[in-house]
Amino acid sequence: MPIMYNNNMERKKIIDDFSKIATLLYEKNYSEGFGGNFSICISKDAKHILKDYCLKDINPTEINLDIDVDPLNNDIIIITTTGSRMYEVKDSAEDYISVLFIDNGTIFNMNGKVPSSELKAHIASYIANAEIGALVHTHPPYLTAASNIFDSKKNFNKALIDSHAEFNLVFKDGIGILETITPGSDKLAEKTAEKFKTYPLVIWKNHGVISGANDLFTAFDYIDIVEKCSKIALMKIV
Repeated sequence: MPIMYNNNMERKKIIDDFSKIATLLYEKNYSEGFGGNFSICISKDAKHILKDYCLKDINPTEINLDIDVDPLNNDIIIITTTGSRMYEVKDSAEDYISVLFIDNGTIFNMNGKVPSSELKAHIASYIANAEIGALVHTHPPYLTAASNIFDSKKNFNKALIDSHAEFNLVFKDGIGILETITPGSDKLAEKTAEKFKTYPLVIWKNHGVISGANDLFTAFDYIDIVEKCSKIALMKIV
């Protein structure tokens, strides 16, 4: 279910979490240039934190994604901004987050910063699986390569299962795999959301991966595990 920040340090914790995840993605070489984005979905019980993010000289603006967002009414989405670099986010996370509030079926941008181009995939995934409270999308090299070398979902999942015992422990139903779809497209959002009904992690072939969990760190761990298993799987066929 969505994350709940309900103590006096909530704003600081959010910023710290974003900085730490960006640092991990950068130091692991999972994100290059403008690549990658991540978000959290905060439950309606934390609505009061909006006052900490709404700038006095910014009027909320509507975002139309042509999607029914009623299931997220009163929820807050905080997502990295479009074009943000992980080495920037890690050092100054507050400057690279877009704060969105869903009210009566409408998404409002509360701080005037443009959200990631993959916003629709994030929103659709939160709607599809109410247990997800955080999403991380990035471009790990071994995982991206392995998803193309093993030519089917069945073969790739089997290769990962055979690579390391931890894979089967964490991903009992395997992982979802999508064929190449245009980044930022409606189709990518739709197909990703559908996969998240079954899997906690979805491969975007020729693009990267998106992972969903209750918190950012677990979502990152899922990616880290599959990246390591992908590396081992590739080493076994060399």
